Amino acid sequence: MRGKKGALDVSINSIVVIIFAIIMLGMGIAFIRGMFGGIGGQVNDIIKGSQLEKVPTIDNPFTLSTMQLDMARKETKVLEVGYYNSENAPKQITLDVSCSSATGISIKNPGTAARTVAPSDTIGWRVSITTASTTVSDTYSCTAKAKEATAEKKYQDFFITVS
Repeated sequence: MRGKKGALDVSINSIVVIIFAIIMLGMGIAFIRGMFGGIGGQVNDIIKGSQLEKVPTIDNPFTLSTMQLDMARKETKVLEVGYYNSENAPKQITLDVSCSSATGISIKNPGTAARTVAPSDTIGWRVSITTASTTVSDTYSCTAKAKEATAEKKYQDFFITVS
């Protein structure tokens, strides 16, 4: 009898250790996903022009995925912006998206660092736009600008309607 009781204690201890190991593994995976999930979102902010919904061309070198964003409060949407370099030299381009007098609208600009666009090539950005719970229901005028050094190269206006 004594040998069987010891075997039962070892079995229960093994089960407890296995359950602890599974819980710790799950917590570790969740932590790693959280750490690398944010990095993946930042990498996807700058994309190839061919991946855009509206690909820029020589006839339309600066494109937006939409000219009108309809949003609710506490909502996030993505605006895709594309740029085509129609000149014969590489260009250093930065993107700036802003809304005048729009309190409660947060814009994550991925274009703070200049990106090189080869001649006859395209580049695209995904701009994350978020409205706060306090954003007033209205239509806001916004502008997306592609800049080369200090000069504005191309720009396009769009609207955000918050309801």
